[in-house]
Amino acid sequence: MATKVSAKKDEDEVSSLGLSDEQLKDILSKLKLCRYLDERMEALYRQGRLPGAIYSGRGQEGTHVGVAYALRKDDSLFPTHRDLSAQLTKGLDLKRVMAQYWGRIDGYLRGRDGNSHIGDWDGNRTFAVISHLPIAYPIACGAALAYKLRGEPRVAMGICGDGSTSNGRWHEALNTSAIHQLPVVWVVTTTSSRIPRRTRSSSACRRSPSAPRGTGCPACGSTRRTCSTYTASRTRRSSGRGPAAGRR
Repeated sequence: MATKVSAKKDEDEVSSLGLSDEQLKDILSKLKLCRYLDERMEALYRQGRLPGAIYSGRGQEGTHVGVAYALRKDDSLFPTHRDLSAQLTKGLDLKRVMAQYWGRIDGYLRGRDGNSHIGDWDGNRTFAVISHLPIAYPIACGAALAYKLRGEPRVAMGICGDGSTSNGRWHEALNTSAIHQLPVVWVVTTTSSRIPRRTRSSSACRRSPSAPRGTGCPACGSTRRTCSTYTASRTRRSSGRGPAAGRR
């Protein structure tokens, strides 16, 4: 009985998204692609066949695909080194991504930077990954401010791990976006599955969503479900009511 109730709830949630069957299939395809790519790259790295370094985002693809799928072509994405699934969802070409990992000239940065520092600002409005986290958050504020001043119906989305919420740049970015009511969506992913650590050793807050409230950014909830993250991202993207922060 419980299984039937859960299945009915899932079906209702999917129906409420307002997506066509083709779009739902596209989301599922992206989820499978991102998980397989992550596993395959890790296998190649352990075999010594992939140079440089890899940073797995396995287990977070449900969040990344969900939030990025709600973005439009002209919206901007500011990811971290574990958010490749969000970048692929935003439109990056898989062949050029892999060329980047092998340091080839046909990669996005033409083999001139770290293999995980992938971005395509001129094409897909995806900012190249920067190692110092979450340094892209202040840059996302600048992009969002430009959109607001120019009156453009665009948003900027910044993604980071929960460890970054103890960094001054994170709080400054949220505070700035709240003061100026910038069209930006902040996404915080829980990375304890990749890097185990004790949260209380870096923050007195038990849950990350409690931190944005001090800056005036509303928290959009906490979930890893793709449907829920898509809905939250789409709602904030279309609201035009200033920034919002969510923990996934």
